[in-house]
Amino acid sequence: MLTIAGNTPVSQPFNTDYADALHILDRILDSRREPGIGWKASGFTFNDIDSFNRSSRYVIFSHPLFEILNSPPTNISKYRDRYNVWTTAGWPMSTSQATNEQREIVSNESHIVRPLPLATFIDSPKDYHALLAGNLAVITFTVKHWIDRSHRVDIFHAEIVTIDPILPLPPSPDDMLRRLLAI
Repeated sequence: MLTIAGNTPVSQPFNTDYADALHILDRILDSRREPGIGWKASGFTFNDIDSFNRSSRYVIFSHPLFEILNSPPTNISKYRDRYNVWTTAGWPMSTSQATNEQREIVSNESHIVRPLPLATFIDSPKDYHALLAGNLAVITFTVKHWIDRSHRVDIFHAEIVTIDPILPLPPSPDDMLRRLLAI
């Protein structure tokens, strides 16, 4: 599962828009809560540690990168691309556990890659970080909600439908001051 954290932008009008969107999201979540039980956000909205200021909140979005195949692929060329860039075998992994799991699903031909639904083209999965980290993006997402009655919690989960990077974040005033002092 790929997760992306949406943080509060530092510049206007984006930070105001973000706060407004969080307020609307709060109202939607509150309207769906089961009366009389607590709620839990399954990797969804969080405050920074020791802060309940709305401007410090962030949202966690997820995207399932690998989809389980119901049956082995009938057309092996669709399962493997020529350079193994957008395949299960070619997907970059960052931990040994993930690499071991990747070997297993590749040998079993049990999963296919579901690339992040970007509104722009990238050459390989390695380009995700350069394109998204620290940049503004418009994220369209669905909110899934279910109730765990045994633990008495509402669970909310945000899954990405599309993501459209729009421009790099402008430097914060602190970053600009650091640059000036470094001269």
